[in-house]
Amino acid sequence: MSVTMSMPYVELKDYPSNETECERCSICLDCVFDLNRNDAFRLPCRHVFHFECIEAVKSHNASASCPLCRAEFLADDLNDATTPVYLIRALTSLLDDDHRVTVNLILTYKHLFLEHALLQRAYAKLVEEGDLSLQNIEGIRADLREYGLLERAYDRLRDAFVARGNPRVADVERLCELFGKEDPRCVQLVDAYVARGNLSRLDVRELCELLGKEDPRCVQLVDAFVARGNLNRLDVIELCELLGKEDPRCVQLVDAFVARPSLNRLDVRELCEFFGKEDPRCVQLVDAFVARRVLDRLDVIELCELLGKEHPLCVQLVDAFVARRVPDRLDVKGLCELFGKEHPLCVQVVDAYVARGNLSRHDVGKLCELFGKEDPLCVQLVAAFMARRNPTEHDVKELCEFFRE
Repeated sequence: MSVTMSMPYVELKDYPSNETECERCSICLDCVFDLNRNDAFRLPCRHVFHFECIEAVKSHNASASCPLCRAEFLADDLNDATTPVYLIRALTSLLDDDHRVTVNLILTYKHLFLEHALLQRAYAKLVEEGDLSLQNIEGIRADLREYGLLERAYDRLRDAFVARGNPRVADVERLCELFGKEDPRCVQLVDAYVARGNLSRLDVRELCELLGKEDPRCVQLVDAFVARGNLNRLDVIELCELLGKEDPRCVQLVDAFVARPSLNRLDVRELCEFFGKEDPRCVQLVDAFVARRVLDRLDVIELCELLGKEHPLCVQLVDAFVARRVPDRLDVKGLCELFGKEHPLCVQVVDAYVARGNLSRHDVGKLCELFGKEDPLCVQLVAAFMARRNPTEHDVKELCEFFRE
């Protein structure tokens, strides 16, 4: 009967085969550390043999005894064989040389390290020289605490993050929870995180929730976030919700956002809905929007629907629209339907439309349908058409038919 054993892999060194540095098989007297023979084996009595040597003893009896001490062993003792002694020697060597110890190596051979009182040394080497991550520290946290190595592991991880300049927000949060947010190590981590640049609003929000919005590091994070530029309205809304609308840092965010050259009506609408249309920041946004854009009728309609037709900011929008754009028939139709044909802002738009000249009979007909044939605005349009254009016979005929109907 042949007995075989599948051995776990581990990187080995060539150990010299001499009397002082190896154990010898008690049958053939060869050195069991000879790497050309990887079948060394300890019996339960702790004596060392080669499989091929002990197999000859075992194959004749279901029960056999150690050739040295006569301690009995069974077939199952070989199938459940204890680890070859050279593997123990190799693992010991890993702790003594420059080989990098990993968490996976320790966990794979943990029972051997523990059996031979090497586990604490293995963890100590890992903590001082290994590649640590928050995830693998958490996996062996109980062992590290037992050997008094947990704090050192977290310190080394913090040092690695700071040195590389690449902590993740989850890493910073977890370590600051472990250290305490007032701990200098937490301060150092936040500094490293801010220094890496490319902050997102989610980063700022999560860290300010962890540290507290009054914490100086939260101020530092908001400053860094604003300094990167390119804010959008969701940045302003989410962070102002976190900090409070009256917080100076919220004011700072709005100022930075307004300073952008690319405000659009959706920005103005959503931020005015968030702050309230009477809030000075809404006024600030509308002023900036009016100052930087040639308004179209949709800008005026959507924002006046939000603010209210009688709101001073709505009047400001119409003034800016009329001043910077020559309204066309669709502009007049859309705005007068919004305000009502009797509203002064409708009259103002019609006046601007008439002032542009070059009215066509089609323009007059469509707008008189909107206002009503007897409306003064219709009369004004017809008078402007007759005064500024030499009407043709066809113009006169069609308009007379329109008014006669």
